[in-house]
Parts: sequence; structure tokens; C-alpha cells
Amino acid sequence: MSTPTWEDVLKAAEAVHPFVRRTPVLRAEVDGRPLVLKLEHLQRSGSFKLRGAVNALVSGPLPERVLTASGGNHGLGVATAASLLNLPATVYVPESAPQAKTDRIEAAGAKLVRHGATYAEAAAKALEAASEPGTRYLHAYDDPTVVAGQGTVAAEVIQDAPDVDAFLVAVGGGGLVAGTSLAGLPTFAVEPERCRALGAALAAGEPVDVE
Repeated sequence: MSTPTWEDVLKAAEAVHPFVRRTPVLRAEVDGRPLVLKLEHLQRSGSFKLRGAVNALVSGPLPERVLTASGGNHGLGVATAASLLNLPATVYVPESAPQAKTDRIEAAGAKLVRHGATYAEAAAKALEAASEPGTRYLHAYDDPTVVAGQGTVAAEVIQDAPDVDAFLVAVGGGGLVAGTSLAGLPTFAVEPERCRALGAALAAGEPVDVE
């Protein structure tokens, strides 16, 4: 698996432009310190996940079908991307996936499959199904084209607010912070104290299971 570069992010920005919204920035001040907020919740599908899904799909020949596993937002991004590109999509989610997210995944036109109690169980089942020829499995973050697509958030910030000197990025799987870090500015990963998957992985030097 190749490591994406900032050039890959800039190419992704051109590739996803016809399909995603250029979301606005909002300037604010907290304790006398200026902040720039990137309003990516206004993105089509409701989050940045659409960017990575679109870039991954248009980075090569279009597959016959798309398949993924998700806890919610990534599945919605993949379902929306597939709809925009006229591709059938199937999204595997754990039984615990929020109903509000699963309803929107189905409304976007994807087939929804509930499996297992955890994301890992849903992902394992999805990977089994992805062996069918012509199927593209879209990982939520562990894919260089997905990472480059998520990095287009940072590319827009740099263009719209060139005075920004650092990024603070909320972390789940790590795709957004990985893409953002390619911009070359100080990038701080922010995660809940009791859900520190990235912190634990960095400390161990490799991906590890956490509570």
C-alpha cells in the first residue's frame, strides 16, 4: 500500500470537485484565541466521508459494485458516492448502528446488511462478501485514495484561510487526520480520553486493540 502525498491530495481535490460541496469556514474566538472552523457537517451526506469515498472510486476504473462496512458516517458517504456515480452499493453495519444513520444509508440507495455486535464483526463479514469479481471494497480509512480524499478538507482550509497555522482534527479511524497531516502544518489529533485508539497505537508503534 503506497503512502499518499500532498500532491495526491491536490489531485483528489480536482477529482472530487464535481461531486462534493466546498463547505464554508467560520471564524470564531475562544479565550481570545482566533479559530477557524471548517463546517464539514454541511457536506453532502453530512460529513467529510464522502470525499474519500468519491476519490477512491474515481481514482481508477469504476467497479461493478461497491461494498463497505461502517458504523454510520462512512457507510453514508459510500452510499452517497455510489449513488452519484450510478453504482450499486452494499453497506454492512453492526447491530448497534444508529437508526438515524442506517435510515439515511438506505435512503441514499444502498443495500443495508446488519451483522454482528461490533464494527469488526461487520467488517469481517463484508470482506467475505467482497470477494465477488467486480466488487470494490472501500475501507473507511486504511486506503491511500481514501486518505487523499479526506485531505481535501485541509486543502480547502488552506485556500480559504491561508493564515491558519495548525490543525486540530477529531480522530476515529484516522483517515481525516492522516490526510490533513499531509499539508505540512502542525496537526493535532484529538480523541476522547477513554477512546484513545490512535494514542494507544502510537505508543505501541502499531495498531492495537483498545477497550
